Amino acid sequence: MKKFLLFAAVAATAMTASADWYVIGDNVNGNSWALASADAKMTDKGNGIYEWDGEILGSGFKFNDGTWDNGDYNWGSNGGALILGEAYYITASGTSGNIALDGMAEVKKPHIVLDENNQTVTVTGEQGEAAKWYAAGNVISTGWTVGNGGTELAQDGSILSGDVVFIAAPEGEAGEFKVANTGWGEQYGRGDGEEFSFDAVPFSAVLAPVGSTNGIPCTIAAGTYHLTFDLDTWELNITAAGEGAVEGIELDNAATVYYNLQGVRVANPENGLYIRVQGKKAVKVAL
Repeated sequence: MKKFLLFAAVAATAMTASADWYVIGDNVNGNSWALASADAKMTDKGNGIYEWDGEILGSGFKFNDGTWDNGDYNWGSNGGALILGEAYYITASGTSGNIALDGMAEVKKPHIVLDENNQTVTVTGEQGEAAKWYAAGNVISTGWTVGNGGTELAQDGSILSGDVVFIAAPEGEAGEFKVANTGWGEQYGRGDGEEFSFDAVPFSAVLAPVGSTNGIPCTIAAGTYHLTFDLDTWELNITAAGEGAVEGIELDNAATVYYNLQGVRVANPENGLYIRVQGKKAVKVAL
Protein backbone atom coordinates (compact mmCIF):
# COMPACT_ATOMS: atom_id res chain seq x y z
CA MET A 1 0.00 0.00 0.00
CA LYS A 2 1.30 3.47 -0.81
CA LYS A 3 2.44 5.52 2.17
CA PHE A 4 3.82 9.03 2.00
CA LEU A 5 4.57 12.09 4.12
CA LEU A 6 4.01 15.63 3.03
CA PHE A 7 7.09 17.26 4.54
CA ALA A 8 6.75 20.36 2.37
CA ALA A 9 3.29 21.06 3.70
CA VAL A 10 4.55 20.65 7.25
CA ALA A 11 7.40 23.05 6.80
CA ALA A 12 5.14 25.68 5.28
CA THR A 13 2.64 25.66 8.14
CA ALA A 14 3.32 27.70 11.25
CA MET A 15 1.50 26.64 14.40
CA THR A 16 0.35 28.65 17.37
CA ALA A 17 -0.17 27.01 20.75
CA SER A 18 -3.74 26.62 21.97
CA ALA A 19 -4.97 26.67 25.56
CA ASP A 20 -6.56 23.22 25.23
CA TRP A 21 -6.13 20.27 22.88
CA TYR A 22 -8.50 17.32 22.43
CA VAL A 23 -8.33 13.99 20.63
CA ILE A 24 -11.40 13.57 18.44
CA GLY A 25 -12.39 10.79 16.09
CA ASP A 26 -14.48 7.81 15.10
CA ASN A 27 -13.68 5.95 18.34
CA VAL A 28 -11.93 7.80 21.16
CA ASN A 29 -12.63 5.92 24.40
CA GLY A 30 -15.88 4.79 22.79
CA ASN A 31 -16.92 8.33 21.80
CA SER A 32 -17.62 9.12 18.16
CA TRP A 33 -16.64 12.68 17.20
CA ALA A 34 -17.64 14.10 20.58
CA LEU A 35 -16.35 17.69 20.77
CA ALA A 36 -14.37 18.70 23.87
CA SER A 37 -14.96 15.37 25.61
CA ALA A 38 -13.49 15.52 29.11
CA ASP A 39 -11.79 12.11 28.79
CA ALA A 40 -10.21 13.13 25.47
CA LYS A 41 -8.53 16.31 26.74
CA MET A 42 -4.74 16.28 26.40
CA THR A 43 -2.46 17.21 29.28
CA ASP A 44 -0.21 20.24 28.79
CA LYS A 45 3.30 19.12 29.76
CA GLY A 46 4.85 22.48 28.94
CA ASN A 47 7.18 23.60 26.15
CA GLY A 48 4.63 22.71 23.48
CA ILE A 49 4.25 19.05 24.51
CA TYR A 50 0.80 17.54 25.12
CA GLU A 51 0.03 13.96 26.15
CA TRP A 52 -3.03 11.72 26.39
CA ASP A 53 -3.62 8.22 27.75
CA GLY A 54 -6.79 6.37 26.86
CA GLU A 55 -8.49 3.00 26.74
CA ILE A 56 -9.08 2.85 22.98
CA LEU A 57 -8.18 4.90 19.91
CA GLY A 58 -9.86 4.00 16.64
CA SER A 59 -8.50 4.58 13.15
CA GLY A 60 -9.70 7.92 11.80
CA PHE A 61 -8.94 10.68 14.31
CA LYS A 62 -7.57 14.22 14.54
CA PHE A 63 -6.82 16.94 17.08
CA ASN A 64 -8.61 20.23 17.72
CA ASP A 65 -9.24 22.88 20.37
CA GLY A 66 -12.68 21.54 21.21
CA THR A 67 -14.38 23.34 18.30
CA TRP A 68 -14.45 23.25 14.51
CA ASP A 69 -14.19 27.03 14.33
CA ASN A 70 -10.48 27.56 13.70
CA GLY A 71 -8.64 25.74 10.92
CA ASP A 72 -5.30 26.48 12.61
CA TYR A 73 -6.41 24.21 15.45
CA ASN A 74 -7.74 21.38 13.34
CA TRP A 75 -4.79 19.01 12.87
CA GLY A 76 -5.12 15.93 10.75
CA SER A 77 -3.77 13.58 8.10
CA ASN A 78 -0.74 14.27 5.91
CA GLY A 79 -1.99 11.68 3.42
CA GLY A 80 -0.23 8.64 4.89
CA ALA A 81 -1.04 6.18 7.67
CA LEU A 82 0.34 6.44 11.21
CA ILE A 83 2.70 3.66 12.36
CA LEU A 84 2.84 2.86 16.07
CA GLY A 85 5.94 4.27 17.76
CA GLU A 86 6.95 6.49 14.83
CA ALA A 87 6.57 10.28 14.66
CA TYR A 88 3.78 11.31 12.30
CA TYR A 89 3.75 14.78 10.73
CA ILE A 90 0.42 16.57 11.01
CA THR A 91 -1.17 19.10 8.68
CA ALA A 92 -3.22 22.00 10.00
CA SER A 93 -6.26 22.96 7.97
CA GLY A 94 -9.98 23.35 8.29
CA THR A 95 -10.31 20.52 5.76
CA SER A 96 -7.51 18.21 6.90
CA GLY A 97 -8.35 14.50 6.65
CA ASN A 98 -8.59 11.92 9.41
CA ILE A 99 -5.43 10.13 10.56
CA ALA A 100 -5.45 6.42 9.70
CA LEU A 101 -3.68 3.74 11.73
CA ASP A 102 -1.43 1.66 9.51
CA GLY A 103 -3.28 -1.63 8.98
CA MET A 104 -5.23 -1.34 12.22
CA ALA A 105 -8.79 -0.54 13.18
CA GLU A 106 -7.76 0.48 16.71
CA VAL A 107 -5.03 0.83 19.33
CA LYS A 108 -5.65 -0.42 22.86
CA LYS A 109 -4.21 1.51 25.83
CA PRO A 110 -2.97 4.30 23.55
CA HIS A 111 -0.42 6.87 24.71
CA ILE A 112 -0.21 9.97 22.51
CA VAL A 113 2.51 12.61 22.52
CA LEU A 114 1.69 15.75 20.53
CA ASP A 115 4.67 18.02 19.85
CA GLU A 116 3.78 21.52 18.66
CA ASN A 117 7.43 22.41 18.11
CA ASN A 118 7.93 20.09 15.13
CA GLN A 119 4.23 19.44 14.47
CA THR A 120 4.28 15.69 15.06
CA VAL A 121 2.27 13.12 16.96
CA THR A 122 3.59 9.78 18.23
CA VAL A 123 1.23 6.99 19.28
CA THR A 124 2.22 3.90 21.24
CA GLY A 125 0.06 1.11 22.66
CA GLU A 126 -1.23 -2.37 21.91
CA GLN A 127 -2.10 -3.17 18.31
CA GLY A 128 -5.82 -3.88 17.88
CA GLU A 129 -7.79 -5.71 15.23
CA ALA A 130 -6.96 -5.23 11.57
CA ALA A 131 -8.60 -2.40 9.67
CA LYS A 132 -11.39 -3.27 7.25
CA TRP A 133 -12.28 -1.72 3.92
CA TYR A 134 -15.68 -0.63 2.66
CA ALA A 135 -17.56 0.80 -0.28
CA ALA A 136 -19.69 3.65 1.01
CA GLY A 137 -21.95 6.27 -0.49
CA ASN A 138 -25.42 7.62 -1.01
CA VAL A 139 -26.12 5.25 -3.91
CA ILE A 140 -25.06 2.11 -2.03
CA SER A 141 -27.46 0.05 0.03
CA THR A 142 -25.66 0.75 3.31
CA GLY A 143 -25.18 4.48 2.77
CA TRP A 144 -22.17 6.42 4.04
CA THR A 145 -21.54 4.25 7.09
CA VAL A 146 -18.04 2.78 7.47
CA GLY A 147 -17.37 0.21 10.17
CA ASN A 148 -21.00 0.22 11.32
CA GLY A 149 -22.72 -1.77 8.60
CA GLY A 150 -21.01 -0.42 5.49
CA THR A 151 -20.55 -2.64 2.44
CA GLU A 152 -17.43 -4.50 3.56
CA LEU A 153 -14.90 -5.51 0.90
CA ALA A 154 -12.77 -8.65 1.11
CA GLN A 155 -8.99 -8.09 1.03
CA ASP A 156 -6.44 -10.34 -0.66
CA GLY A 157 -3.05 -8.66 -0.53
CA SER A 158 -3.52 -5.26 -2.14
CA ILE A 159 -6.79 -6.20 -3.85
CA LEU A 160 -10.17 -5.28 -2.37
CA SER A 161 -13.28 -6.84 -3.86
CA GLY A 162 -16.94 -7.46 -3.28
CA ASP A 163 -20.47 -7.31 -4.65
CA VAL A 164 -22.12 -3.97 -3.96
CA VAL A 165 -25.80 -3.09 -4.26
CA PHE A 166 -26.29 0.35 -5.82
CA ILE A 167 -29.66 2.03 -5.30
CA ALA A 168 -31.11 5.29 -6.54
CA ALA A 169 -29.65 8.44 -4.99
CA PRO A 170 -31.96 10.15 -2.47
CA GLU A 171 -34.05 12.89 -3.99
CA GLY A 172 -32.10 16.12 -4.35
CA GLU A 173 -28.69 14.48 -3.82
CA ALA A 174 -25.95 13.67 -6.28
CA GLY A 175 -25.06 10.00 -6.53
CA GLU A 176 -21.58 9.47 -5.07
CA PHE A 177 -19.52 6.78 -3.39
CA LYS A 178 -15.91 6.13 -2.37
CA VAL A 179 -13.63 3.38 -1.05
CA ALA A 180 -12.58 3.89 2.58
CA ASN A 181 -11.28 1.98 5.58
CA THR A 182 -12.35 1.79 9.21
CA GLY A 183 -12.98 5.24 10.67
CA TRP A 184 -12.52 6.99 7.31
CA GLY A 185 -8.78 7.08 8.02
CA GLU A 186 -7.96 6.39 4.36
CA GLN A 187 -10.34 7.36 1.59
CA TYR A 188 -10.11 7.06 -2.19
CA GLY A 189 -12.18 8.98 -4.71
CA ARG A 190 -11.66 11.30 -7.66
CA GLY A 191 -8.55 13.47 -7.45
CA ASP A 192 -8.65 17.25 -7.38
CA GLY A 193 -9.63 18.61 -10.76
CA GLU A 194 -10.87 15.26 -12.05
CA GLU A 195 -14.43 15.02 -13.30
CA PHE A 196 -15.57 11.49 -14.03
CA SER A 197 -18.66 9.42 -13.51
CA PHE A 198 -20.01 6.19 -14.92
CA ASP A 199 -23.38 5.11 -16.22
CA ALA A 200 -22.54 1.63 -17.54
CA VAL A 201 -20.24 -1.30 -16.84
CA PRO A 202 -17.50 -2.31 -17.21
CA PHE A 203 -16.03 0.87 -15.71
CA SER A 204 -12.39 1.59 -14.78
CA ALA A 205 -10.67 4.61 -13.26
CA VAL A 206 -7.55 5.47 -11.26
CA LEU A 207 -8.55 7.08 -7.97
CA ALA A 208 -6.56 9.20 -5.53
CA PRO A 209 -6.34 9.60 -1.75
CA VAL A 210 -8.98 12.19 -0.86
CA GLY A 211 -10.66 13.89 2.06
CA SER A 212 -14.29 14.25 2.99
CA THR A 213 -15.25 16.35 -0.05
CA ASN A 214 -14.13 14.04 -2.87
CA GLY A 215 -16.45 11.22 -3.86
CA ILE A 216 -16.94 9.41 -7.16
CA PRO A 217 -19.90 10.85 -9.11
CA CYS A 218 -22.14 7.90 -9.90
CA THR A 219 -25.12 7.70 -12.23
CA ILE A 220 -25.21 3.93 -12.65
CA ALA A 221 -28.54 2.10 -12.86
CA ALA A 222 -29.63 0.44 -9.63
CA GLY A 223 -28.50 -3.15 -9.28
CA THR A 224 -25.73 -5.40 -7.95
CA TYR A 225 -22.20 -4.89 -9.29
CA HIS A 226 -18.79 -6.37 -8.58
CA LEU A 227 -16.19 -3.86 -7.40
CA THR A 228 -12.41 -4.35 -7.20
CA PHE A 229 -9.85 -1.81 -6.03
CA ASP A 230 -6.05 -2.15 -5.98
CA LEU A 231 -4.45 -0.41 -2.98
CA ASP A 232 -1.08 -0.34 -4.78
CA THR A 233 -2.15 1.12 -8.13
CA TRP A 234 -5.39 2.81 -6.95
CA GLU A 235 -7.24 1.31 -9.92
CA LEU A 236 -10.99 0.84 -9.55
CA ASN A 237 -12.93 -1.63 -11.69
CA ILE A 238 -16.69 -2.18 -11.67
CA THR A 239 -18.35 -5.00 -13.57
CA ALA A 240 -21.63 -6.89 -13.51
CA ALA A 241 -21.91 -9.22 -10.52
CA GLY A 242 -21.86 -12.70 -12.06
CA GLU A 243 -22.80 -13.80 -15.54
CA GLY A 244 -25.68 -11.60 -16.68
CA ALA A 245 -26.39 -10.50 -13.12
CA VAL A 246 -27.37 -6.99 -14.20
CA GLU A 247 -28.48 -7.33 -17.79
CA GLY A 248 -29.95 -10.81 -17.79
CA ILE A 249 -31.65 -11.13 -14.42
CA GLU A 250 -35.29 -12.22 -14.36
CA LEU A 251 -37.02 -9.60 -12.28
CA ASP A 252 -40.01 -11.78 -11.47
CA ASN A 253 -37.71 -14.27 -9.70
CA ALA A 254 -35.38 -11.74 -8.08
CA ALA A 255 -35.63 -11.10 -4.36
CA THR A 256 -37.26 -7.81 -3.37
CA VAL A 257 -35.52 -5.71 -0.74
CA TYR A 258 -36.37 -2.33 0.75
CA TYR A 259 -34.19 0.60 1.86
CA ASN A 260 -35.10 3.81 3.60
CA LEU A 261 -34.20 7.15 2.00
CA GLN A 262 -30.87 7.14 3.87
CA GLY A 263 -29.89 3.92 2.10
CA VAL A 264 -30.31 1.63 5.13
CA ARG A 265 -31.91 -1.77 4.44
CA VAL A 266 -35.27 -2.28 6.16
CA ALA A 267 -36.41 -5.83 6.86
CA ASN A 268 -40.10 -5.06 7.49
CA PRO A 269 -41.01 -1.69 5.94
CA GLU A 270 -44.23 0.03 6.97
CA ASN A 271 -45.81 3.49 7.06
CA GLY A 272 -43.35 5.58 5.05
CA LEU A 273 -41.34 6.17 1.91
CA TYR A 274 -38.88 3.48 0.78
CA ILE A 275 -36.68 2.43 -2.13
CA ARG A 276 -37.81 -0.97 -3.43
CA VAL A 277 -35.08 -2.90 -5.28
CA GLN A 278 -35.79 -6.00 -7.35
CA GLY A 279 -32.92 -7.14 -9.54
CA LYS A 280 -31.68 -4.07 -11.41
CA LYS A 281 -34.91 -2.10 -10.92
CA ALA A 282 -35.28 0.41 -8.09
CA VAL A 283 -38.37 2.53 -7.47
CA LYS A 284 -39.57 4.80 -4.68
CA VAL A 285 -42.71 3.51 -3.01
CA ALA A 286 -45.04 4.72 -0.25
CA LEU A 287 -46.31 2.15 2.24
